[in-house]
Amino acid sequence: MTRWRLTLLLATLPLGCRPPAPTDDAAPSAPSASGAALEPSHTQRLEPLLAAELDRDPSALTSEDFASPLRERRLAAARAAARIGGAATHAWSLRALGDEDPEIGAWGAFGAGESCAADEAATVRALVSRAALLAVRGPSEQEPGRQRAIAGALARCGTPEAEANLRAWLARGTGLAEPAAFGLGLLASRRRTLSDATVVALLDAAAEGEPPIAEALIPFAVLPPLEPAVAQRLLDVARARLEGPEEARLAALQALGSAGAAAAPVLRDVLLTGTQPSERILAAKQLGRLGAAGRDALLEALDSPRVDPSAPDAGPLLELYPIAAAALEALAPPVASAALQRLAGASLDGVDAAPQRRRWVLLRCRAASLLADAQWQAPLLTRCDPDPQGTTGRLASLRALARQALRGARARAWLGFARDAAPLVRQAALELGREHPELRGAAPAFAEALTAPHAGTVAIAAQALAEQPALARRRDDAVDPDPRVTAALTEALALERAPDELAAAAALARAAGALQLLSAKPKLEALCQAPFPQVRDAAQQALRQLGDRGRQCAPVRSGFRLGRAVPAGPLELVLRTDVGEVRLKLDPRLAPAATERVRELAARHYYDGLTWHRVVPGFVAQFGERDEGGAGGTALPPLPSEPSPRPFGALAVGVAQSGRDAGNAQLFITLLPSPWLTGDYTWLGTASGPVDQLAPGDVIQAATVAAAP
Repeated sequence: MTRWRLTLLLATLPLGCRPPAPTDDAAPSAPSASGAALEPSHTQRLEPLLAAELDRDPSALTSEDFASPLRERRLAAARAAARIGGAATHAWSLRALGDEDPEIGAWGAFGAGESCAADEAATVRALVSRAALLAVRGPSEQEPGRQRAIAGALARCGTPEAEANLRAWLARGTGLAEPAAFGLGLLASRRRTLSDATVVALLDAAAEGEPPIAEALIPFAVLPPLEPAVAQRLLDVARARLEGPEEARLAALQALGSAGAAAAPVLRDVLLTGTQPSERILAAKQLGRLGAAGRDALLEALDSPRVDPSAPDAGPLLELYPIAAAALEALAPPVASAALQRLAGASLDGVDAAPQRRRWVLLRCRAASLLADAQWQAPLLTRCDPDPQGTTGRLASLRALARQALRGARARAWLGFARDAAPLVRQAALELGREHPELRGAAPAFAEALTAPHAGTVAIAAQALAEQPALARRRDDAVDPDPRVTAALTEALALERAPDELAAAAALARAAGALQLLSAKPKLEALCQAPFPQVRDAAQQALRQLGDRGRQCAPVRSGFRLGRAVPAGPLELVLRTDVGEVRLKLDPRLAPAATERVRELAARHYYDGLTWHRVVPGFVAQFGERDEGGAGGTALPPLPSEPSPRPFGALAVGVAQSGRDAGNAQLFITLLPSPWLTGDYTWLGTASGPVDQLAPGDVIQAATVAAAP
């Protein structure tokens, strides 16, 4: 190691920053000598530590767990502390941070970042010190994971000192440039801003060195528009990285959306001539960020058979659909072109196979919606879905309706959508109510939605009322909510919700607080004792709004237990879908609760016949929702979140959730690298198969689970 590198690292190493050891009645155990037999107490602690993790019980952790000679025991303790989180486990995570084992140290860093608010300054010092000492030791094949976890923890702390240290690590020779770029990407996604000095350092790291740090471009994917001079340099750097390997190309494409209008020709060329579908989809999405220049480039691309499946000599629909869908979603009205007219009027004659027909209807309705702009009854739009009761067509009409103020005839039309028999249409209309404060006469529709049979409808209606209480008023000059709304809210709150309807219970509590429903206080008091953080937090907020200003809903142990032992090896969930077999390799070692839940549901044939209800090209494909347009369907308790420092790369499998410890049966697959999801969602495994060809509504004919080959 050169002298300057050692000096740079040690300059950030504060004195006297050893983390305080947690107090415990028992003294720490000394590690046994090499080869000494382990006492049964060490191996027998693994199951109780997992139970403590899942039950969110910090009192179950002891000093002996973190000083055990058994690596597996120390690892289980570090993971439990990280996932329990909060001030009660902060010191335990700092102790694990100093463990010599790289994986245990990574969990310690992750936990310290999660609980950083307990002592931000001391935590940042401890993380920086540990990273510096590890870098001084030199490169190791086992260290990248721990270094990345430390960088991610600094991003979660989010202090100016944390950003300054990550910026310093970008310099060549520190050995920490790649982890620093990852950390700054996570920080940018959380704060939506970085200092000017950090922006310059990121561009330097992405432009210089051999090889340059391509990951340093990723933070620009979530930053606001740049000043012209900085945007030009970003364009120059990203162009150069487009000549590199796939990872560098994807990072460059993600950044080009922040490079201004001059990036449009570059992105258009990738969209038209690229060889990888993922890169072409990403190019289309980034063009959508470039205003008029991006719109013109997208319209030009849509005239090509390389993008438009309705054009002469176009390729197979299944391959072109995600690219065309991404291009259409990136456009915003008003817009018109021959390509859009061609797509909107594409013939369905002879298209009998359901997957192909479904895709054509989606593309036709999106193109028609762009052409119609705010004319929600335009013939091209009303005919895009051949099924008069088709959800796709009605959602497209609703989207057009909402492009102008909802007054008069448009408000009356909205009311019809808000009472639609299809839950997806009804919920979309209710959600739009939050975006239209001018809407009048909405109270009856929201009152009816609060007692709807679908938990998702109840949740969306209640959340809209919580955010826009005026929607509950009968008249403009009214102060109090419409009695029909308060009666429905009281009735909905009184119901005993199934354990998989957390979102509805929490939203109802928030609505009661926002509407000042004093009669709801007894029910809110009960919800304050719920074993689910999402519900407790909502009840606490509502009680404070109702006058109990200092109310605290104390944490309650969840009581979650695994139904059976954790599998010894990975499992594979095989989904037979409309586009072929999608295989999900699940890691029970990293996410035992989620893996066991998926195994149980697959054994019950829960996933058979479900659809991919959410597919966003270039982002995620999601499945597992049985209650159409809503939450619930398993009647099983919510899953404890099992976040980890494992980054979400392309084709990572995660657990969908509406809040902490609020997952259940829904899973998602990332279609492109999504590092900003790291630490917020359960990383469950990896996927393979034709995931990038999926479309909303594609069916899972059957799901089977077995030990991975």
